[in-house]
Amino acid sequence: MPLPKTVLFICKHNAGRSQLGAHLLTHIGDGRLVATSAGITPSETINPAVAATLHELGIDTSAATPRAVTVDDLNTSDVVVLM
Repeated sequence: MPLPKTVLFICKHNAGRSQLGAHLLTHIGDGRLVATSAGITPSETINPAVAATLHELGIDTSAATPRAVTVDDLNTSDVVVLM
């Protein structure tokens, strides 16, 4: 079985759009894709509206923490999605 592809979602604060994209892709990726997210200037916490929306879909965001993008993130990703 081939290794899963890694998709990195990047937005400014890694609190909303990139978190949403990574969680949704993980949810539908069925193990074929690995999704990560990061930001240029990370916030303290994930956006509560995004967390609530994902929770409605049954997606747990309790461990989600905004973080800064690293060179290693870029080097190890197969696809980078800028938001």
